[in-house]
Amino acid sequence: MNLNKILLYTAGSLFLIFLFITAGALAKGKAHPGEGLTKISDATDKQSTAFTAKKHPAFSKIGQLRISTQKDGSESSVVIITPVLEYVAEDESFYEELDKKTNTIRNLIKSYFASMTLKQINQKGENQIKQELLEIVNSILVLQKIEKIYFDDFQIL
Repeated sequence: MNLNKILLYTAGSLFLIFLFITAGALAKGKAHPGEGLTKISDATDKQSTAFTAKKHPAFSKIGQLRISTQKDGSESSVVIITPVLEYVAEDESFYEELDKKTNTIRNLIKSYFASMTLKQINQKGENQIKQELLEIVNSILVLQKIEKIYFDDFQIL
């Protein structure tokens, strides 16, 4: 008998053994196909919501903004921020409202910083700025209100 036939019989025998073992486990109810597997969409959702570990949805489509401040003396500064808006409940219609008003929200945030000097921004501090921006953004929203504003990026150049 040549080597190829021996390998073929061995592979076929192993296949049949695995087939019978699997069939027996399924028949006894011990096998649970697919158990413990994660759907691709679940893994993607977990990665995209890593920021919202507290189960609060976050809206981050505003992106990074670069805003020139009022001149303080002879020069102005540039503020670079990436705001993230956190709201209370999973609400698809509210998310759609935020999505539709993204440009308006961007413009409100830009106007807020553009109306101040570097000295005024430093005097207010990040927490007061967040609170004021929260009130400004919430004033244009209808379906729900933003609970918190975070800055992924907050730089003044």
